[in-house]
Amino acid sequence: MAGYDRHAGILARAFLVGCPRSGTTLLQSLLSAHSAIHSLPETHFFQNLFHSQEHRRLALAHQPLHRRWLRRLQACRRSAAAAWGWVGAGRSRKSWAGIPELAGALTTRPIEGLQAYRLRAHVERFVEALDQRSLQAGKRIWLEKTPDHLFYAAQIQGHVTDARVIHIIRDGEEVVASLYRAAQEYPPWRPFLDVERAADRWNRALAESLSWCGHRHHLLVRYETLLADPARTLSRVLHFLECSDENGIWERHARVARGLIRADEPWKRANLGALTDRRKFLDTFTPAQRQRIRSMLQRPDWWSLSQLPQVVARP
Repeated sequence: MAGYDRHAGILARAFLVGCPRSGTTLLQSLLSAHSAIHSLPETHFFQNLFHSQEHRRLALAHQPLHRRWLRRLQACRRSAAAAWGWVGAGRSRKSWAGIPELAGALTTRPIEGLQAYRLRAHVERFVEALDQRSLQAGKRIWLEKTPDHLFYAAQIQGHVTDARVIHIIRDGEEVVASLYRAAQEYPPWRPFLDVERAADRWNRALAESLSWCGHRHHLLVRYETLLADPARTLSRVLHFLECSDENGIWERHARVARGLIRADEPWKRANLGALTDRRKFLDTFTPAQRQRIRSMLQRPDWWSLSQLPQVVARP
């Protein structure tokens, strides 16, 4: 993005992504407890602006054939418009409506005329708003965390050329168990009562993250490594953000998490407690279910991946 590489005192612009239930909120709260880093609740900005293929795929699974074809045609139309750099008025309004923290970005200087239909204009305003909000808070680095922005990493990198992207990856068995338990308790997660769907969700997220291995602006962090060696892992992530280590992060992160969790996200409340390894797979499924789930999951070679410079994955 021309003019957005380094300006206005901002040192780094970062996006934290990953499969849901993989520890994104935990890592966000740890990083946000640093005195130089500003963050905010999930924005879903790119997901809404480009329209989430991920959520549409889940929604289509149980619809009649004719409705699925109609949705696919609509998706093709949206993709073509995005490829040409255009966005519909309804889509742009939805993108901004979900970010009350940045509400003033459009009211003080609205995007008008043809610019209101240009993707680049909205992305530039989004970056500008986060820059301003961070500097007003006395921070020179900002961190946006929306897990599904994983599937828009290419668009993010194309529009925000200096963006750093942190991928957090949790073991698939535990993600499936966590998705399944969330589905039992909270209606928004109900699709993941189907463990095949949960396993597929994790497999595709893993494949997307691994496709960025070696990119200098992408860092892959294994969740289990963060739990096993939190100080060293966090130090690696801070270094990736050109940020120095700092005392007090571990004491502050739970308090910071309260400002990052919306009232309608009760499933994130576990992040308000101590840093613990909450394993659920063995307690959630029967031996037969566990065997079936394991047969569906991809098996990354963490030892080989840990040898790469942009991967933090030592057991």
